[in-house]
Amino acid sequence: MEKGSTQSLWAVLDAHNKLRADPTAYVPLLEAKLEKFQGNKIEIKPNFFLVTKEGPDAVKYVYINLFFREAIKFLEKQKPIGELKMSKALNKAAQDHANDTGINGINGHTGTGKYSYLIQ
Repeated sequence: MEKGSTQSLWAVLDAHNKLRADPTAYVPLLEAKLEKFQGNKIEIKPNFFLVTKEGPDAVKYVYINLFFREAIKFLEKQKPIGELKMSKALNKAAQDHANDTGINGINGHTGTGKYSYLIQ
């Protein structure tokens, strides 16, 4: 598969493979993100904030912190595993599904033809 028009797919695949090869390398990245939270906002770059869906609800803000902390604890214990390979067939199936469901406002794994990934 060519890297040209599918650059973002390759970026996702590369990120997955880096995580699979060295899970603990992501711990500092998550810790750094966690430190950037200010209430219900996270600083993406200097003076540029993303407001989370959780809003000012303290319970949900704690949940975000717990999620990051749980992910960090999980990654610290993981061993490296094999890398993923790009698949033309899976890429096409995913794109076809996105084209079918997106234009029809469908969410989930079942398309307009009532097909499902379970029977593909």
